[in-house]
Formats: sequence, structure tokens, C-alpha cells
Amino acid sequence: SWSDAQSYCRVRFTDLATVDSTNDVNRTMKTVNDGYSGSVWIGLKRATQSRWVWSMENNTLSQYINWKPGEPDFDGECVGSSNGSWFDKTCSTLLPFVCYNGTAGFIFINMTLTWRDAQSYCRRHHTDLASVSSPEQQRLINDESSVWIGLFLHSWQWSDHWSLSFRYWTTGQPSNSSASANCVAMATTDSGNWAHDSCDLQRPFICHGRPKPLYRPYHYINTRMSWSEAQSYCRESFTDLATVDSMNDVNRTMNKVNDGYSGSVWIGLKRGGQHRWGWSNGENTISQYSNWDPTQPNQPLSEFCVFSYNGAWHDMPCNSNLPFVCCNESSEYIMVNSSKNWRDAQSYCRQYHTDLATVSSPEAQQQLYNLAGYGSWVWIGLFLDSWRWSDQWSLFFRNWAAGQPSASGDCVAMSTTDSGKWTQYSCDHQRPFICYGRPKLHRHYLYVNKKMSWSEAQSYCRVRFTDLATVDSMNDVNRMLKTVKSWYSGSLWIGLKRATQSRWRWSSGDDTLKQYSGWQSREPNGDAACVFFANGFWNDYSCSNQLFFVCYNGIGNIVISMYKNWTDAQSYCRQYHTDLATISSPEEQKQLYSVVGNGPWVWIGLFFDSWQWSDQWSLFNFRYWATGYTSLSSGSGDCVAMSTTGSGKWIQDSCDQKFPFICYGDDDIIKRQIGKLLLSCDVLRSPAKKCSSGEPLVKTAILNKIREKIIAAG
Repeated sequence: SWSDAQSYCRVRFTDLATVDSTNDVNRTMKTVNDGYSGSVWIGLKRATQSRWVWSMENNTLSQYINWKPGEPDFDGECVGSSNGSWFDKTCSTLLPFVCYNGTAGFIFINMTLTWRDAQSYCRRHHTDLASVSSPEQQRLINDESSVWIGLFLHSWQWSDHWSLSFRYWTTGQPSNSSASANCVAMATTDSGNWAHDSCDLQRPFICHGRPKPLYRPYHYINTRMSWSEAQSYCRESFTDLATVDSMNDVNRTMNKVNDGYSGSVWIGLKRGGQHRWGWSNGENTISQYSNWDPTQPNQPLSEFCVFSYNGAWHDMPCNSNLPFVCCNESSEYIMVNSSKNWRDAQSYCRQYHTDLATVSSPEAQQQLYNLAGYGSWVWIGLFLDSWRWSDQWSLFFRNWAAGQPSASGDCVAMSTTDSGKWTQYSCDHQRPFICYGRPKLHRHYLYVNKKMSWSEAQSYCRVRFTDLATVDSMNDVNRMLKTVKSWYSGSLWIGLKRATQSRWRWSSGDDTLKQYSGWQSREPNGDAACVFFANGFWNDYSCSNQLFFVCYNGIGNIVISMYKNWTDAQSYCRQYHTDLATISSPEEQKQLYSVVGNGPWVWIGLFFDSWQWSDQWSLFNFRYWATGYTSLSSGSGDCVAMSTTGSGKWIQDSCDQKFPFICYGDDDIIKRQIGKLLLSCDVLRSPAKKCSSGEPLVKTAILNKIREKIIAAG
């Protein structure tokens, strides 16, 4: 949907695409895969307020205003000029019009068109419809009869709040016929023209901005499988086989492998069906900017690497030796006057700087040319690639070993004995592997309609199933609620009980504080139970204070600019995203700081907790307290019950209270329950054969009794 696409773009790039010109339209069209024909979301959405703006790339109407008396009367959304002043009119009206040309100035066009068609004509043959910003310009307009000018009523805004007013509507758009069509898509089959539609429709989309590094939690699985088996396992138990975006990711995956193992492990890279040009640092910007020599690339299936010569790009075999240009974290270029093949040049840049140079704009190309000088051949970071990540991630970071990739083997493994370098193998080889993502657990819940104390319920669950219910997510809460009979209204025990020791935990349940913490100096000082992020560090604070907050949506973090206490912020994140943000590495801390900076204090998901699960589960620390209860509550109850009347939220109560309860176990345990049933038959009143368990009436009676027992047990 449009909102899902907006969240995806804000986490991984900057935002949904903002478009300022027909040149931008053409560039966005080029990014769309050749095989796709349809519409794609861009960042335009209906605004809450309308304003008058100019068609040409200027800001909102402000300094110069020249309405006729009584105008605008809002009987139309487009503006004409007549005898030196302006009026609004229905955009479908046919009028002559005035274009603006950057060299010739204002040009009167003596043909009658609608405002949209006039705009298209001016953009195709000149620059745009005329903008009028002074009395002197108004006098240059030939408006003895009514003519269209470039002013229109604008009721749309860009997702990134960009103020320029370029629009590229298709014929008949925008339309007032559908009040719910509030989001804008670009048609790939209509020259990139725009139409608005329901925001809930599912479409591909276009983002803008440089890719942001994603922090993926990695998990080493010490079981030998083929690549396809490993992929299936990771998708079922986590998110997918490991995707790797940087040398930092390479090092983190290496650190996950058990010290006792020396060999290769599967990652998520596999040979694809098409070749694509990509940058060594992972960026995928070739569709936005390229600078090939007119004769290049001339050998795309044998010359896989690219050098720059006199400001233009040429393909060449990767084993050729040339000087090269690196770039650092600040995107500054560094000339290295040492001849190496492309792979060795890449390794050198990654070891001493950041990577081989990426060239993503004419300005960057000019800087490269100025550094390399006339007549120099230098490697840059562009290469031809035919590999795809299992999760379809589009970035191009690669870390091949010497001599790789080669012709044989369609799946990629990382070597633990060669600094994490990658080699291709047959996909049928059996190897350990690395997954990424949060673990997916498959507990089966069972509602038990017997009123017991917490300890009695715990014993009952442990004898018959696994334990009292452990809860890791909102999905678990919702699944438990569905197990409860509709006629029951009240509290029921789950497996949470007060612990002997308190500790800091993450709202999402992730247990990463042993690996990383980012406290401000002299924090936590022990006077509060919740944590905010400010100036790049963590601080404890009273949970009742109102702050902005940061949610995690399954992909990355999103700053929410509204004031809420910690508990309400947690509820908001769980309702609209996934949870409050978890920070589990220096990279994530740095990434959040790059968004928040030294701005407002923001809640994150860290809190002080004094509870533990009956089964001692500690991988996740999910909590779902009702209003008035916190993880530091010192009320009269040491055990936790879930309220069926409060959306499954949790309260603390005396462990001696008698409530129904929820157990959990695996599917086999819940399906195969053993029960005892005492049967008696009056042989004096019935023949012996009538007391046989095979007798239909007796069999029916037995089954009815079993049914009664099952219902009574919940």
C-alpha cells in the first residue's frame, strides 16, 4: 500500500519519490524493470489544506498577487489572466495560453486548450506555463482576451514535505469523483503521467535517497543442509538466509560462527537470470546516472569491470592492471597510483578507505576527472553482476575470494578461514548456514476452563503440556485471546511471575544488552524505569513523561513526532508498526543519531523489569501491561493474569486467586492427550453382549462421556 511503501522508503532510503521536472519523470521511468507494465507509487498524497502554486518549479504564491476583484471565487482550480488581472476557472475550459521559454521569455500560443493540455504543450515545446512574479512581468502577458497562465489550486503534498509544485497529471486528473483516491501513482504505460487512486492498493513503488545500512540480527545454524534446505529453514524459523551489505556485516557474520568450525557457510546469494551493472559499495544508482562512452559497454558478457577515461566509462576484463580511485566515508575520492586488477583494487580500498569510487552524478564525475587528470585510465567501482539475494534485496555489495565468481556453482558460501570471502559452489553441497531476522516461535496455546491458583495452574500445564503460557509478541496475545471461549469474561493466568532480581530489558523482547549498551555517563541513575535517547546516548526517565518516540516497523526505525508517555508510545508502535525501537549495536545507535541528531528527546524500547516466565524463557522480554501497571509495579500481586475484557492486556494479582488459565505445548502434545474414564455396566439387567464396548449404544455413550470431559477441560 502507499503507507507501507512510505515506511519502507523512509527506513531504507530517504522517502517515496519526489518529482520536480519532466527530467525526473524520465529518470523514475528508467528505474522500473523492463518486464513491469503498470502503475507505481510516488510520494504525492492529498493534503489537508489547499494552496495556490505555480506550475513551473517555483514555490507557493506569495510576493506578487493580482486577482480581479471578487476573485478567486473557487469555481475552478486553474487560473487565467484577462486585461492585466487573474481569475480562477474550471480547468477543462478551452482558452489560449502563455508559455515561458528560458531564452525567449513569454510566448503567446493562439490555440485553445484545456489548462492541463496547455501545460503539456508548454512543457513539450518550451519550459512551462507562464509564472508571473511582478507587475513588470504581468505587463508582458498578452491577455487582451482571456489566457491560461501557470497558477493552479494545489491540494496535494509530497511525502518529504518538499515545497515545489511540479505536477504531471494524465488527462482527466486530478478528479474530484472519488474522495477516497488520495494517493498518486505513475503509469509506466502512459509516458509516466500521474493518476490518483486508493492508498490501499498494492503496487510497486519508487524511493529516493541513498540506501541506508540495515542492521540485521544474524544466527549461525550448525546443521549441514543444501542451499535450498537452508533457505527454507531460515524462512520458516527467522526471515531468510543472510543478506550482507557491508564489510561490517561480513565481520558480524564471521563472529556468529562457532569457534570450533572451520569451513564455509551458506549465505543468501545465488546466481540470477540477468546481468546488471552495480556499484562495489552496494548502491544501485546506475538507472539514475550513467556516463558511458558512446561506444560502451561493448563486451558486456566478457568485460565485467569498468574504468574511467577522460570523464567517460569503458568496460574491460577485470584482470587488467590499472591505477584506481577509492572513496572514504565522506564520499571523498582518493587517487591510488598503483596498478592492480579490479578485485585487488577493491580489496585495497576496503582495507584502507571505504570502497572503490561510486559515481552517481555529473558533479561527482567532474570531481573524479579533476582528480585523475586527462588521459588517465582508472578503475571505478562499477561491475557487471548476475547474482541475487534470497530476500530480493537490491544492493550490490559483494566480497568475492580471489578468482571468484567462476563459471561453476550457482550458490554462494562464506569462508571462515579466508576473512569471510565468498566462493560459489554447487547448491547441493551440505553446509552449515547463517540466517537473519528475529526467531519465529510456534507455541500452541490451550485454554483450560478450570479455576486454579497460579501454582496449581503451573503444575497442571507442566504435567499435561509444556508450561503456563509464555508470550513473545502481539501476535501471541491475539492467538491466546482466540483460544478463550466467547462466553468467558474475566482474567486468566499466564506464565509471568515476579522475579527475584530486576534488570533492563527491551520492549520488543530482544535480549541484546549483553552485547551492546549506549548509556550516557553516570546513567542509569536508578530513579526511573523507562529510557529516552538524546544526543546519541541513553538516559533513564519517569515513564509518565511525554516525549516523541521511535518505532520499529520490521525493517527499521521511524521517529514519531507526537508526545506520549512511554506506555502509550509502546501501544502506538505496536498498533501501527511493530514495537518501540531496540538499539543493539553501535551501527544502530549511529543510525538513530543521524535521524534524531541533537534534537528532541525520544523514547526507545528499554525499560526496567522485575518479572520472569515460568519456563525461564529469556530470549524475548515482551510485556503488555494494562494502564496503571508497569514492570516496576510493587502492588499486592506477584503473578500475572491476562484480561479478556481489556484487549488481552496484563494485570498483576495475588497468586492465590482462582482463575482459568492458558497452557502451551507443541502440536503433538496438544493433539495426543491421555485420559482415564471409568465405565460400569449392569450385567443383571443387560445381556453380556450388551455391555461390550463394541455395542453401538455403548460406544456412543462412551464417546459422549469423553466429549463431556473434553468440554469440561476447556
